[in-house]
Amino acid sequence: MDSRISIVIKIAKALNEKNVKWAIGGSVLLYLKGIVFSFNDLDIMIDGEDVEKAREALKAIGEYHPSDRKSDAKIFEEFTVDGLDIDVISGLVITAYGNTYDCSFKNEGVEHMEIDGVNLPLDSLDAWYEIYSLQGRVEKARYIKDYQLYHKK
Repeated sequence: MDSRISIVIKIAKALNEKNVKWAIGGSVLLYLKGIVFSFNDLDIMIDGEDVEKAREALKAIGEYHPSDRKSDAKIFEEFTVDGLDIDVISGLVITAYGNTYDCSFKNEGVEHMEIDGVNLPLDSLDAWYEIYSLQGRVEKARYIKDYQLYHKK
């Protein structure tokens, strides 16, 4: 497993201690599911009510970076913890194909993985298939669909 997973665990501990409703998304989600073999940053989906608690938890263990990146999320904040870049996302709305899609964190379909005794909530692969598809990130969407087809329950 990637050595940066220890940083993800540190972040999970901090968020869990503050009782934040959150989940891991993006490439770390795909990595932990065995879909991809590497990741560059950590996308964290946060319940809108818990943004302030998440901000406090991450500031306590890392560095906050004001973001000037354009985002369709109500909250899009960037942090760095031990060299790992973290994107905190809440209230994600994507406009695509002439429509607006609410892709905000709903805490539905979240799975839990435990590493070193720490709970890592993993966001829904269905949610990330939709996000990647709407963003035009066809390759990652296809990875998820292939994984789901192979691992049908």
